[in-house]
Amino acid sequence: MSCLATLCCPSAGNGFPGPQWYPVLSLAPMVRCGRATWLDPGSARPSCAGLFFLDIIVADSEREENVDHVTLGSILSSPQALTFPPFLSDEASFGCLVIRVVALFLRCSKVIMADKSAIEWTDSTWNPVTGCTKITDGCENCYAARLAERFRGVAGHPFENGFDITLKPHKMEQPIRWKRPRTIFVNSMSDLFHKQVPIEYIDQVFDVMEQAAHHRYQVLTKRSSLMRHYLQRRYADRAAPDHIWLGVSVEHARARSRIDHLRQAPAAIRFLSVEPLIGPTGPLDLDGIHWVIVGGESGPGCRPMEADWVREVRDECVRQGVAFFFKQWGGIRPKSGGRTLDDRLWSEMPQAA
Repeated sequence: MSCLATLCCPSAGNGFPGPQWYPVLSLAPMVRCGRATWLDPGSARPSCAGLFFLDIIVADSEREENVDHVTLGSILSSPQALTFPPFLSDEASFGCLVIRVVALFLRCSKVIMADKSAIEWTDSTWNPVTGCTKITDGCENCYAARLAERFRGVAGHPFENGFDITLKPHKMEQPIRWKRPRTIFVNSMSDLFHKQVPIEYIDQVFDVMEQAAHHRYQVLTKRSSLMRHYLQRRYADRAAPDHIWLGVSVEHARARSRIDHLRQAPAAIRFLSVEPLIGPTGPLDLDGIHWVIVGGESGPGCRPMEADWVREVRDECVRQGVAFFFKQWGGIRPKSGGRTLDDRLWSEMPQAA
């Protein structure tokens, strides 16, 4: 069994006698349980063959429960990944197209089949909820919203509802089925503490995390006061599990109040995601904080991050003895600027790791 990837060649102005379908790649690992995945010619999007590719890949891999939406989002936002040369009658141009399609397919399949997140500070992602609403200027260029809204209204697609809050109970026990221990970023495509997520559903998520304790979980929110209240209630009479890390986003100085909320929450490991860093944070009180991640914004319309903002956070971490992880400079693609700060990589993890 194999996956037959094909592209539609419109006849208008390109020398071909009519619409034709050319097999460009056969990749056996895309098949699970003896079922082949086919690209449906009737659903092709001639204006963007690369997006058509990802429509199929996202839908199939979402069912297989191992898609990395963060990496797919970066691919979708990459002009180089989605811009193909026009179909021409000469073999050289068509050969160039085939090479670029194969490259795109391999980029996607590597992420999907390896069950490995491209986020540097985690191993895998788990999304029992998808969707969110923007509440701060740090949300302005949200990669998850950009990806999900591409498929709004596509019947049967995992993101048929776009970026509306959507509970996915069929994903709930995914960590239990993962036997190999790993670090899991919870809800890379949502915020678990969104007001539209029922408390009973959050309870189920935490029940699974506590049951599948062979993994390490990273829960990140911008709704810090709601997380604080939930954790204070859940762990009122017992210690918070040390394999569940809790964090808040801090994109600039005006978001520092979330750090106080986090500090008041029962957690073995507390961390800050200072990403996207879109302004100086000012002095940071890191008492009770164990880990700080910093990264610049990526994707279309990304806002630049100044080196001095990063150094200010790093220096506070060094001074206060907190692990510091520099994720990326950002740019049109996450890897555009690399992740070297002052001639070195900063990949520190909290001591409990």
